[in-house]
Amino acid sequence: MAGSNPYPSDLQVSSDDRHYINNIVIKDDVKETEFREKLRASIAKKLKYLEENYDPFKEKYKDVYVGTGGIAMLYFHLANTYVLGDLPLRDKYLQKSLALVQDSLKVIKKCNIAFLHGPAGLYSIGAVAHRKLKHEAESQEYIHLLIDMFGNLVKKKPFPSELLYGHSGYLHSLLFVNHHIPGSIPDGLIKDLVTFILKAGKSAGASLMNCPLSYSWHSKYYIGGAHGMAGIACQLLQVNQDKNPELKPLLISFIEYIISVQKTNGNFPSSIESGHRDTLVQFCHGAPGVLPMLCLAKSHKLGVARLAEATESAADVTWTRGLLTKGHNLCHGVSGNAYAFLSLFRHTHDSKYLRQARAFAEWIMDREDTEGTPDNPFSLFEGLAGELYFLADMIDPMKSAFPCFEIPHN
Repeated sequence: MAGSNPYPSDLQVSSDDRHYINNIVIKDDVKETEFREKLRASIAKKLKYLEENYDPFKEKYKDVYVGTGGIAMLYFHLANTYVLGDLPLRDKYLQKSLALVQDSLKVIKKCNIAFLHGPAGLYSIGAVAHRKLKHEAESQEYIHLLIDMFGNLVKKKPFPSELLYGHSGYLHSLLFVNHHIPGSIPDGLIKDLVTFILKAGKSAGASLMNCPLSYSWHSKYYIGGAHGMAGIACQLLQVNQDKNPELKPLLISFIEYIISVQKTNGNFPSSIESGHRDTLVQFCHGAPGVLPMLCLAKSHKLGVARLAEATESAADVTWTRGLLTKGHNLCHGVSGNAYAFLSLFRHTHDSKYLRQARAFAEWIMDREDTEGTPDNPFSLFEGLAGELYFLADMIDPMKSAFPCFEIPHN
């Protein structure tokens, strides 16, 4: 970067300016109480800054990804993590979340189907927040609106299958609500949607050699979590496998294909078309967005070839190249990469990965975001709200889940 150095003087930057050189020495003697106190102090400081400098009701975007809906998701999450033991404050945060959901639904376009873009995510947050406040009628109303989207929109218009805008994003909405309110989503609806996603993948499957399912977005076969095949596989793996027996053989071959394009250094290309390029190590493109899917495949004991080797090398490259210069955000920042270690910890119980997640959390807490001013600096996926979401999940790592991507285990 000629003429200027925007990075802190005490840090070395990679030759392509994409990540800081990771010289972190892992601490084996982390004092749990001190770490939690530091977490809570950092969350309080950052939340205060967000609330004093950002008015979500004046936000032009209303979706969960970069708009008001993402702040609703944050307050919902904080109610269930950061202030869980304080019932009045928990209810206050749930009410804040609902106010933002209702504001967003007044103007958001109803033509999109995914959790992150469109009303599905808002219906989902609203349904669960109302249920936690014991507003049964209001909760049911949002659930009915979410379910009705399948017949009124999903089946009637062409959509991609990827997470951000497509069928797997709608599937995540159903899984999210069904997790928090068991039995609220009919098994038949989930089965019909899974069949819909598999049919789309099979019809395009011949496009990629040795791959039974294939999915493209804007004429490219993406691999990662946001637009790619790993994101779709991740949602399918979170469906009840016993109630959808046709999934297992297809998922095995599908995941083995994704593993087959992994690079020797452990990273994954952004797309099949990107060839030998190896530049992105972030949730939306690269190993961090593939790792949660690999972890789920391990937990399901699918018998996927080379799974352990692929997982370990993907974890290694995320650690080595995961301190991104783009900032602390979820989509293409340090918080999003840290979630890969939380996934690994939950599924393996290996404390190594918890220590790595904590190291990334310390990095975030000890340094101001250095990416400059992003387009949506307070948002869930590109800004401060996502950073807060991750730090709150560090309070109880075994119950953590990448927002709008993973379903919590608790």
